[in-house]
Amino acid sequence: MMLPKVLTPVVLMTALAAGTASAQSLADIARKEAERRSGAPSSGKVYTNESLTPDFTKPPEPAPPAAADTPAGPDSAGGDKAAEEVSNEANQEGVTPRDQQEPQPSLDKGEDYWRGRADRIRARLNQQNAEIADLQRRVSTFPAGAANPERDIAVRALRKAEADLVDLNDEWRRFERQARERNVPDAWIR
Repeated sequence: MMLPKVLTPVVLMTALAAGTASAQSLADIARKEAERRSGAPSSGKVYTNESLTPDFTKPPEPAPPAAADTPAGPDSAGGDKAAEEVSNEANQEGVTPRDQQEPQPSLDKGEDYWRGRADRIRARLNQQNAEIADLQRRVSTFPAGAANPERDIAVRALRKAEADLVDLNDEWRRFERQARERNVPDAWIR
């Protein structure tokens, strides 16, 4: 569809006027935003490339020891040099020296640990047995011979719950075996 020749210049003038008006308003908005930002308090610390560690996975290089701090003696000549090189290599690879590592947790657990773990497994076993009993009651309410989609769903849920119970019983046996291997008193897990 063609616009009449008289209407075309009017449409073009209107579009240009709208573009100019929006450009002026954008300039006003930018000026106001710059004024607002200049009056706002600073956001705090400014980070630059120089203030950041180049590779944050590696610890910073240790400062070289001062000459006055080095004791004079046979060990200072060569014995500690190898240990220092190993330590420097460890620091370069991002490995913490053994004396600075956190101690590993003890494998020897206390009574509270064993009683708590036994109680949690026992509670899950009881819950699973209750769910199975509930599903068995639900399945028994449906007639056995008739094809019923609800009964089929309940039977599948019952089979899954029974399989989960088998897994929980296996977990309990593994727990008991682990307790025996660690010489845990039976009173703590019964």
